[in-house]
Amino acid sequence: MNSGMLLAIVAVSSSVGISTPRVSEARQLESTNTPRKLTILSGATDDVAAQARSQASGSDTDRSMSREQVSAAIADKLGLELIAITLANVQSLPVDAGTRGLLIAAVDRTSDAGRKGLRPDDVIIAANYRNVTTIRSLLSQIEAAEAAGRRAVLLRVKRKAQPPRLMAVFLRTPAQARAIREE
Repeated sequence: MNSGMLLAIVAVSSSVGISTPRVSEARQLESTNTPRKLTILSGATDDVAAQARSQASGSDTDRSMSREQVSAAIADKLGLELIAITLANVQSLPVDAGTRGLLIAAVDRTSDAGRKGLRPDDVIIAANYRNVTTIRSLLSQIEAAEAAGRRAVLLRVKRKAQPPRLMAVFLRTPAQARAIREE
């Protein structure tokens, strides 16, 4: 392998099995002499595999939307304003040092999230059983739910001293989001 080549392999299960087509793709990447990221998934669900393929092709939400657009999409869909908890900002936020996820900064009380009791300083740990540590990762889970025909996302939410709880939150339709923006 060329020393200038960056090859990152992510295994989703404890045993990694590589199918022949994936090995040939890896050899093609090696021969191009350009830095690439290769994700190899084994034992992954179809949703995870599709998300990895989408990211590899460059058509993922992460690359096509600005940070502001992603935040606006979350506000439209869930009625939430969020702050990603990072190592750099965890000290300045009202969360424990080891907390990972998305801090809720504001909640639209008319949204399903607001009606179900989500409030500022709650932390979204996971969506649809997948950990979320960036706002973009939450939007990816929302989009996956919509693509699968689901009208809600399942959020795992932590409130200060309480154990995390699961909560299904209905997504706003585009018409509902548009009506709210116009108010």
